[in-house]
Amino acid sequence: MPPDLALYGKIASFAGGLMLSWDALTVQRRIKIEAGTRKLQDILNNAGLGDQLKDRRGQSLKSEERLQLWLARRSLPWTQLGFILMTLGFLLDLVSS
Repeated sequence: MPPDLALYGKIASFAGGLMLSWDALTVQRRIKIEAGTRKLQDILNNAGLGDQLKDRRGQSLKSEERLQLWLARRSLPWTQLGFILMTLGFLLDLVSS
């Protein structure tokens, strides 16, 4: 018996929706992380150690733009995977119809 594409489509859509929901529900946490990072950066700047915060690649998080990019990159892969899973789920659902 061939695999039920509709069932796989529903599972993929649910998994993608779950990932996107988790991303939406953790926005408040990311806002707190951003605020805390800014406070830490201000403390380091006042102490003359402004270039101490770095990302995994060793790039400084001193500028506002770098900090925002760093924070966005933390959730981007999960969001992209969620959209891919939802799209795959809808595609499988259409193909199975």
